[in-house]
Amino acid sequence: MSDQTTDAKTGYSIYIICGLGLFLSTLDTGIINLVLNSLAISFAVSLTFIGLSITLYLLFLIILLIPSGWFGDIYGQKAALILGFLLFAITSFLAGSSESAWQFILARCGQGIAAALLQANCLGLAGVQSTKQKLQLNAVIMLAISIGPILGPSLSGFILQYWQWRLLFFINVPFCILGLAVTLSLNKSPYNRHRAGALFVFELLLQSTIRYVAVGSFIFGFTAGVIFSVSPIILIRETNYPIDIIGLICMASPIGVILSVLIKKLLGKDVNQMILIYALPVMLLAFILFWGISLNISVGTYIVAALGYGIGGGLLQSSLIQIAMQQQPDKQSTIGGMLRLCQNLGIILGTEYALVVLETNKINDDLAQQAEMYQQLWGLTLMILICMFIYSFRYNQAIKNNQ
Repeated sequence: MSDQTTDAKTGYSIYIICGLGLFLSTLDTGIINLVLNSLAISFAVSLTFIGLSITLYLLFLIILLIPSGWFGDIYGQKAALILGFLLFAITSFLAGSSESAWQFILARCGQGIAAALLQANCLGLAGVQSTKQKLQLNAVIMLAISIGPILGPSLSGFILQYWQWRLLFFINVPFCILGLAVTLSLNKSPYNRHRAGALFVFELLLQSTIRYVAVGSFIFGFTAGVIFSVSPIILIRETNYPIDIIGLICMASPIGVILSVLIKKLLGKDVNQMILIYALPVMLLAFILFWGISLNISVGTYIVAALGYGIGGGLLQSSLIQIAMQQQPDKQSTIGGMLRLCQNLGIILGTEYALVVLETNKINDDLAQQAEMYQQLWGLTLMILICMFIYSFRYNQAIKNNQ
């Protein structure tokens, strides 16, 4: 496949595989958040215990992203994706059929392993296509990984309202079967496989471009973790809106990410300049707005800032994915796994940082000190983005000097 011309049938197949694989794996990352209480009642266990189903899913996903990419680079993305879709189907069925908490948690661990195979190798498969198809796949990838987290809570709420929680997992099975069937129809990748050394990941990070993509993915994950975790908490504390309206307000950032897919097509093809001129400045402006309304939370300004962050963050993420796709074709799955690993680590650390700041000050009713707390929350994130902007500027200068 690589830079060779692919026929229309193969092209559509790759869109389906990448879209389904990334959508399912990101959807199931948080789809059970709303059903934890139902699961705890169903299995007669504590919320803390059943919460392991979320923690271990993420843990297996993160730990196995790079090994899953390595597997795909050696044995082919086709083999890795077949294994990923098959394992996701089996473990989803087992999760929905579970009769005990331990069975459910073990099934979720299996889902995490399958999600790692799907995420790393969907990005890897996209990275070995023709240059024109990479651009089209970039949009599919962004939509898949953006719609998954948005649809998760609403889908789980709808299913809980009318059916049992088990359907949340059974519904994955037909999609996995479709993904498996389409993957089986693919030709093998034309690249010759070779075994990498034990330090192959560190060797990749010695390359300035790979290092830049990894750092940028981490920064995007960190800022996303802050935004997505604190927005509902701050809006509940500082406004009188009902929870359903707050839920709609919190969709501003994910909607911004989806809009970035359309906006990116209007901004040209130089992704390095896109990051420096559009993505990072828009993200910086968003956090400046967040910082500015710390003294007096304005919902309208909050929505504008969150939407702006989503647009800037989406441009950053899609540009980093596009840069990664242009690197070594025989290591695309490993690079894709590294990109997702850095982003997920950033999300975890950003979420933990934000929650620690809010938890430390939750009892304080002094308005001035609360404003200072919010300024601390947004201020550190703003400084991290400024550092990323400086890094991007120096990276762009180095590229120009080497041309």
